[in-house]
Amino acid sequence: MERGRPNNESEDNKTVPIFASSESPSSSPGAEVRPSNSTQVQSPVPERTSEAAHRADFPSAVEPGAILLGKYRVIQKIGEGGMGSVWLVQHLGLDEHRALKVISEGIAGDSHVRARFDQEARILAKLKHANAVTVHDTGIVGDSAYIEMEYIDGVSLRRHLKRGQPSNPSFILWLMRGICDVLGAAHNRGIVHRDLKPENIMVVADPETGRQTVKVLDFGIAKIIHNVGDASSSTMHTVGVLGTPAYSSPEQNGVEMDASSRSPVDHRSDIYSLGVMLYELLTGELPFKGDWTQLLYQHARAVPKPPSLVAPQAQIPPAVENLVLRCLEKTPDQRPGSAAELYNALRAAYGDVAGEDLDATTSGPQSRKSALPLLTPHPNATLQPTLPDVGRRARPTRRVVIPLALAAIGLPAALLIWLNGVKVTVSPPPPLPPAPPPVAGVSPEVVEYLAQHYGRRVYKPDPGAGTVEIEEMRWPASIVREDDEHRKLRLHDRIYLPEGSEPETSEDTKGALRLPRLVVDKILRKPVRFRLIEGGTFEMGDDSPELKGGAESPSHKVSLYTYYIQEKETTIGEIDDYIASSGRSPKSPEFVDYLQAKSDLGIPVEENLGDYPAVSLSRKFCESYAHDLGGELPTEAQWEFAARSRGARKRFVWEGDEIHQEDANILSTEARTIKTRPVGRYLKDQTMQGVYDLAGNAREWCRDVWKHYINKGLVPDPVATSADTDPDYVIRGGSYETSTEMARTTYRSSTPDFEYKAKNNDAFPDVGFRLVLEVVIADLKPVPSPEPPTKKGPVK
Repeated sequence: MERGRPNNESEDNKTVPIFASSESPSSSPGAEVRPSNSTQVQSPVPERTSEAAHRADFPSAVEPGAILLGKYRVIQKIGEGGMGSVWLVQHLGLDEHRALKVISEGIAGDSHVRARFDQEARILAKLKHANAVTVHDTGIVGDSAYIEMEYIDGVSLRRHLKRGQPSNPSFILWLMRGICDVLGAAHNRGIVHRDLKPENIMVVADPETGRQTVKVLDFGIAKIIHNVGDASSSTMHTVGVLGTPAYSSPEQNGVEMDASSRSPVDHRSDIYSLGVMLYELLTGELPFKGDWTQLLYQHARAVPKPPSLVAPQAQIPPAVENLVLRCLEKTPDQRPGSAAELYNALRAAYGDVAGEDLDATTSGPQSRKSALPLLTPHPNATLQPTLPDVGRRARPTRRVVIPLALAAIGLPAALLIWLNGVKVTVSPPPPLPPAPPPVAGVSPEVVEYLAQHYGRRVYKPDPGAGTVEIEEMRWPASIVREDDEHRKLRLHDRIYLPEGSEPETSEDTKGALRLPRLVVDKILRKPVRFRLIEGGTFEMGDDSPELKGGAESPSHKVSLYTYYIQEKETTIGEIDDYIASSGRSPKSPEFVDYLQAKSDLGIPVEENLGDYPAVSLSRKFCESYAHDLGGELPTEAQWEFAARSRGARKRFVWEGDEIHQEDANILSTEARTIKTRPVGRYLKDQTMQGVYDLAGNAREWCRDVWKHYINKGLVPDPVATSADTDPDYVIRGGSYETSTEMARTTYRSSTPDFEYKAKNNDAFPDVGFRLVLEVVIADLKPVPSPEPPTKKGPVK
């Protein structure tokens, strides 16, 4: 399990909590396995809440070793989601490990959130199925709430998916049967999952038999569709998008449509999400790609490329392809009418492929001796199952029951099933392809980690690089970016840094992640210093009453991976060194405006020009410079997270809500040509990690395209992009020319009177930049998320 990831979409190959929020939690090794049928489910009832409230209360801060409600001993945090945290606890009365989800003080105090939490718990408790999770207890105590759930052993479907590699048909059938079975039961109760994705599908081992099965996690954002008997006519509208954009249906994403014209979000929304996963299983690729705004548009308007063209090597049967495209229809009425219909049609479309069981006691999948049985629609399903038109369609008869029963008791694999006049031949499935061999001696788990852990950043071992053993895993000595093989990162102890950078050993490596606090880039003659920003989650933006509706709201949760940010703004001396070492002509177009602006500064001869921030540079040039030094311009989220000392501060870089002109170089009234100051001159304009000049001196370019904020739930490592050929890019921070209001850490503006967004080729005399180094941590084990520092001043 990777170490240092702030949230979010990764799983341990040993244990995970059964309650996984849409922001995937971390997991913890060594947990006991509790099968879903081992303990009776206790439905939540209001009386229990009041009893618990008299008996005990939650402490102000949950931490390992604490005793909660007199019956749970906290072991460690195992995840964090949009509504609270998830903890591994020991149930003292039963001496068993459980997963406990807690909504902390201040969140549960909101009546709407309390109601949603209560509904979430009741939904989970009512859904009793072998492929669903088990809820043991729930309640609201004081201003906190909790759900106690089982803790199971498993691996997410995401770990089974390999980019560009189609999955084996027999595995697809086995997997889809389990998912469709539990969804059928959920839909029959009027429960719509609304966040189906590979991270919420687990392959788990039965602790008694070792036989593997499927578990569907996180019905936590599901909503009960009323009028179950007539679900097709039910409508449910919510504020905001619930779910994951890559897998959610058009009607679920249609938040800007007029409510009267919006399609109902019912069980057919889950059918669409299943279609996306099925497409990914068949091809190794998603049907739509891009940032979340592009995804929402494509799901609503674009036609997916036929799977057979994406993965011709998979030889996808035409009937299977047609079924997947049916699932991805924009109009719910054109999709399969139930989960049972989807699975039965899929099995019939494959024809000669049987399902399989996975046996945890062996090295690989074991073929069944008979076909997996068809699914029977639940009584309240809105549509009856149908099969593709591969023969005449007849009304249902009792002939269906016989082959299903024979299949269930293990009839030999050459069984011929006659179902409603359709002949289906079943034969043993081909074996699954072997796991990919290690890359140049690198452990397969490491290869998978590098390819999947960092989301939009995909890494792979550097061809020909040696390996280093770290805690019984073989890591490559260097790695490269898949989208840019010239961008190389080299291993230093347990962190990969861009080529040319190395840890500064003069500062210690204490902290949750045990990483160097200072890194230096030695490409230029004078080393450039970078400060560690440990990954984490924070509330970006500002929802203060006076800012509501402005460019800084709505505030929204963002999680970031660990990165390093330049200690001080890029200086004139560094740019001059870069021009000299790059061999480019000073008369080249990208330097002309800069050199002219530099000559106009009027620096007094006694001052060192090289220590002043480099300004009047286009964003295009700054990005090229960053790339040549192995870095990037910071994303807007990275910039704000650093300015706020990893979320420990909010209004200003320093502690408190007051600002004085001497605190930072802002609103300069001095009568001289140059009004910037040598970098790092203002000691108060410094974060707790030792990063200077974020409130004043020069404003700074960011990597993102400028867009209005949208609260779409927790977003990992965001960077806003655009299909426009000449978009506006973000500028952040204050400068000698800006007011005290603009020195706030969250300040951004869409008004034209002072540009906080500009084109790629624009340049301004008070806008400079700094770099970030995006790094990779060589550690698969989970660690607690690092807490924001609490002491004043830079961390040494």
